Amino acid sequence: MKHIPYAAFILLLFTGGLRATEVPFGLLPVQEIPGGLPASDIPSIVIGQTQGVDGVWGSDIGHFVTFSPCGKKIATSGRGFAPRIWNVETREELLKLEGHTESIDEHRADLVHSVVFSPDGKKIATAGSDATARIWDAETGKELLKLEGHPSEVYSATFSPCGKKVVTAGDGDYKVGGLDVPVIIWNAESGEELLRLEGHRSVVYSAFFSPDGKQIVTTGGGHTNPFWSIRIWDAETGKEVQRLQRHTKWIRSAIFSPCGTKVVSISGDETAIIWDQSGWSAWLQQRMVPRRTLYGHVDGLTSVAFSPCGKKLITTSGEKDPTARIWDVESGTILQTLVGHRWTVGSSAFSPCGKKVATTCWGGIVRIWTLEE
Repeated sequence: MKHIPYAAFILLLFTGGLRATEVPFGLLPVQEIPGGLPASDIPSIVIGQTQGVDGVWGSDIGHFVTFSPCGKKIATSGRGFAPRIWNVETREELLKLEGHTESIDEHRADLVHSVVFSPDGKKIATAGSDATARIWDAETGKELLKLEGHPSEVYSATFSPCGKKVVTAGDGDYKVGGLDVPVIIWNAESGEELLRLEGHRSVVYSAFFSPDGKQIVTTGGGHTNPFWSIRIWDAETGKEVQRLQRHTKWIRSAIFSPCGTKVVSISGDETAIIWDQSGWSAWLQQRMVPRRTLYGHVDGLTSVAFSPCGKKLITTSGEKDPTARIWDVESGTILQTLVGHRWTVGSSAFSPCGKKVATTCWGGIVRIWTLEE
């Protein structure tokens, strides 16, 4: 048996009506064909079938996946310089976004760390190891803007709810101590730098707007305890509004719920924490407080996403536990465990209708799962 190679592009046959219930581990060995050539090295080879999986892509796509607002496309990114756009139904590659260059740090891999659609689906923002974020035309793949201002790798680039701004986050310049790590808000039309959120003292892995666009939540992920913090900022003034500290290792990401009253954070400590403003004292102070810790993964968490209705979460984790888990937000119980990836599951996303999820692993495989009702 061999693992599916990173650069392979494969199609997986699937049977109708199956759902993404928990399935046996190790579903996708690469089958050998005469001459010893792995079947997945040949484009569009059908190599088998599995439960609960609508489709599989294999390519330089293993780090990030997201749906378009209409749900008909997904965007993926990973090693190399060119994020890709795919048709969800046909698995056809529609676009390559070519423009990112080599990593600013020669000791690190060339990566595009994230790729997201604008709220109207007309633009795409990417964040790369070349210390830039870029904005692209989602139909033509033309580069519209190159956002330069970070001293090192950019890990996250996301649009505001109105689509008029982009917030980016990344690493510090370790040649000068690495302690000045800005989060930058940009005009998504002109590329003008509007504001810097200053205060993090180590790498910032993620930055996301609240649903009303008035706040931004960021995560600091340094290797010593003072840097393990989630911060909420006023998106207009740049003032830090609140700092959330409860995790015991680096914090990979934090996002607002669709209603904006909750934040969920994920960490290398193998937990997710749901914070919210429910309760009289928290509401009066307009402050997030920890309400529930989600236990179940046995490796550091790598991604998190709310369902469109806000009632479910999906989390993913590292190579010792290459799974995705669907959670009930209210009770904190695991609803489903999606098993089949063999490497770190780097990213996950709900479709706009909430009936499907996409997951991607560092081995270069993206899966689309149909959830049980």
